[in-house]
Amino acid sequence: MAGYRAQTDEWVFSGAVFNRLDTDVYLASMQAGAAGHWAYRLRFTSEPHPGIYAKLTYVLLGHAARASGLSVPVAYQVFRLLFGLLACLAIYALMAQVFTGLFWRRLAFLWAVLGSGLGWLQLAAGWLPRPDISPIDFWLHDPYPYFGILAAPHFSLIIALLAGMLASFLSWLRRPRGWKIVSVALLGVLLQFLQSYAPLLADLALLGTGVAVMIRQRRIVWRVVYALGIVGLTQMPLLVYGMRVFWRDFLWSEFVRQNVTLSPPPVYFLWGFALLWPPALVGAWRALRGCFRLPGQRDGNPPPDAQDDNPAGLAAVMWVVGALILAYLPWNLQRRFTHALMLPLSMLAVMGLLDWERRSRLAARRGAMSLLGLSAISSLYLTFGFSLLLFTRPPDRFDPASVVAAAGWVGAHVAADDVVLSAPHSGQVLAARGGVVVYIGHPIETLHYDEKTALVTAFYRGEVSLIDLPACGCDWLLVGPYERALNGGAAFIPPPGAEPVYRNAEVIVYRLEDR
Repeated sequence: MAGYRAQTDEWVFSGAVFNRLDTDVYLASMQAGAAGHWAYRLRFTSEPHPGIYAKLTYVLLGHAARASGLSVPVAYQVFRLLFGLLACLAIYALMAQVFTGLFWRRLAFLWAVLGSGLGWLQLAAGWLPRPDISPIDFWLHDPYPYFGILAAPHFSLIIALLAGMLASFLSWLRRPRGWKIVSVALLGVLLQFLQSYAPLLADLALLGTGVAVMIRQRRIVWRVVYALGIVGLTQMPLLVYGMRVFWRDFLWSEFVRQNVTLSPPPVYFLWGFALLWPPALVGAWRALRGCFRLPGQRDGNPPPDAQDDNPAGLAAVMWVVGALILAYLPWNLQRRFTHALMLPLSMLAVMGLLDWERRSRLAARRGAMSLLGLSAISSLYLTFGFSLLLFTRPPDRFDPASVVAAAGWVGAHVAADDVVLSAPHSGQVLAARGGVVVYIGHPIETLHYDEKTALVTAFYRGEVSLIDLPACGCDWLLVGPYERALNGGAAFIPPPGAEPVYRNAEVIVYRLEDR
């Protein structure tokens, strides 16, 4: 709301509160879906490549936008809010399977949704382990559901599916029904279509649940083994497909090589969940002790909502430990495996706080609410901080109205698979609002981005020609404020045969003769 209220006749809000670059990728994929595509293709690079049936969230949302009659930018915000609500419902359903007491269930839900770290305290006191890395509360949206709802629709949808898989499996353990395992398997496959690596997090939790049941019963529980086997087998076809695509196809393997999302130093995760770690460690200890205690053996005077025998405890332990290990293995997707880490951490933290209740029920509940309030400060800061920022109209969140108007014309008159040459920032707008393929526009989705950036700059300065741009195949050329800036504001001389077909106060669109 702040971003749209801050618009003027000259500057148009991009719709991105956070991470403008990736938001444009999502919008471009929605534009492709709205144009009738079903496979996922890179819209920010001109190299011919096959579409793949992975990362399909926004392609499918584009089809939904067309069916609903909504424009892509409006549909993006609508789905962001709807999936945020779905994630909240799924998280609460998970906590209802874990905690019987209403107070503790609600606490776990609110902590999972609103909780964050002590980044606000780090900033206030200047406690930064590295000056070039700010607290993860304010840039690493993967672990925090609230931040994910703020950032993009697919973060919330993935959280909903992860929570749904574990909640359905826990429900099946209590009352075995075949349809529940089928639903777990189907949710896992859908999760693979949306984000190839995400099911691994749920699989860790399901495995921990099954192991907890068998340790507690001191025997192999074959129905649990069969259920886990069904879930694993249903994920194998897409796993093999993804490995073939991302490892064996030259272009897609190049994309994976560029897609570097490394984890910050471990101390940042210590601060990023600072108030959860002490009770979570207590909860993990209780979960492990509960697994290995003999059947019928009890702690003296257990709290009213004791969870020692609940297999969800070991599920949360497996999820947290597995995610942190995956987050530091030597591969490019490290921090992506921290997705929704607040869910298992909040489960363990509440299990740990339950141990406090046996000594003083009132003190335990007041202390729990105090911890929740302190850990929600960073989330509140995100809302108000970004709102105040957007009222200043930062140039990375707002675009010149002339460029947006040109992108609208391109979207109406240019084929969706035509390639447009422009400066990188114009390429973002053209792909996100015009739905076309651009030569350059995103550091990860544009192959050989640094090389192309240098060549595009040289082209707009008149130092190289179109034939010097590798894999260009460009059908259209845009010249606007960002392109003139590459040439120091000097006039641009179009290549021979370029025909101007659109013009406004600041932008000219040319049709290239070799199209």
